[in-house]
Amino acid sequence: MKKFSFIFLPVIALLVTLMISCNGNNNASNSASQQQPADTTAITDSTAQKPDSTKTQPNQENLPNEVTSFVKQHFPNATIANTKTDKDSKGVELELTLNDGTKIDFDASNQWDKIECKTGAVPEKIVPQAIATYVKDNQQGQAITKIDKEDKGGYEIKLANGVELKFDQSGKFLSVDKN
Repeated sequence: MKKFSFIFLPVIALLVTLMISCNGNNNASNSASQQQPADTTAITDSTAQKPDSTKTQPNQENLPNEVTSFVKQHFPNATIANTKTDKDSKGVELELTLNDGTKIDFDASNQWDKIECKTGAVPEKIVPQAIATYVKDNQQGQAITKIDKEDKGGYEIKLANGVELKFDQSGKFLSVDKN
């Protein structure tokens, strides 16, 4: 029995020491977290100065009317899950993610720039008629899952089968994108 207590008592003492030391760290953490609001303000101020991009919670009241109208008209069953703004040389651009995974980018003029649908096709009313006709005639049965307005004019689309096609501004087929 003496051997048992000889081994058991130091183990208990070690456990108690560890518990007290952990509790001391929690108290130190708690006192540090109580001082944190002043530090957090400084961090918030420094990150607020970054012009690159800002993720915000969806707030329909802060979104431009053109953006909310576009979403309601073309994605009536979806809600805005996230918003993000990007500031670049062209101005402030807005990126939305809908609750179904669809991503919509708007340019500085609040016009859609890119639409990528995760669970379905890009709404037909958005796709220029010449592009829709080409896809219907030449890529039978394939839905357009992404449409992107190119910086130089024209469009790049992605089909459900992964094929990417390029079109000029008038919707004339140019090429299959090799990327």
